[in-house]
Amino acid sequence: MECVIKITAGPEAGQEFHCHAGETVIGRSPRCAVRLSAASVSYEHAVISLASDGFYVENLSANGTYLNNERVAGRTRLKARDQLKLGEETVARVEAVPAASGGGSSRVMMLALLAAILFGGLILVVLDPFSGSGERDWNKVHAMLQEWVHVETEGHRLPPETERLLGEAWRLELAGDRKNAPKAWVRLRVYLASAEGGVRLEEYSQQNRRALTRLLESENTPGAATQAAPEDMGAALVQFVSQMERRK
Repeated sequence: MECVIKITAGPEAGQEFHCHAGETVIGRSPRCAVRLSAASVSYEHAVISLASDGFYVENLSANGTYLNNERVAGRTRLKARDQLKLGEETVARVEAVPAASGGGSSRVMMLALLAAILFGGLILVVLDPFSGSGERDWNKVHAMLQEWVHVETEGHRLPPETERLLGEAWRLELAGDRKNAPKAWVRLRVYLASAEGGVRLEEYSQQNRRALTRLLESENTPGAATQAAPEDMGAALVQFVSQMERRK
């Protein structure tokens, strides 16, 4: 299943993009799947995501995203021929979206989906290394990562906005703001990936996939975060942000 959008106005006019499962972020960031260059487009402007009943668009920018000349508020379902306006000059048209299932097949698909969800949940309980971690564990991990990030940004070894973005996302997480917290984690992830040194952090995460698990199991003693290997803490930071982004 995919959603096809075509840029009809702006610097990228004529280009087509295919949005698949998961989230497709649109913006000026080099890490965005749909990368636009107009100055009025935000670094991370909007996101198109696939749900069980179709594709949805959600605004991520203070400048707003407009669907058929109406400002997008919350997740809004996309239909073929819809017009998206991003910034002052970029317009995209929805060329194709999957047709909705109907008739006798809908019940079969619903049952199959329910079975997949139940099976997926069982797999996560068995295999997810974070499934037994309570809020206290995440508080501990955040405290250690925030301490390490502070030292690294002070020493100019991490991008300067990392500390602020991490703190902002965590405040929204603690407040239980499920509307804005995921967006804040996405902003941090995109910032880390695109800023100088982001590739290095991603490489650490790929090479050390259990870094966050080990941090969860470690003791939060004074100075422990700054004494740990930078490769381990960098990998744990990337994995922590990714984990928080997926929380419901």
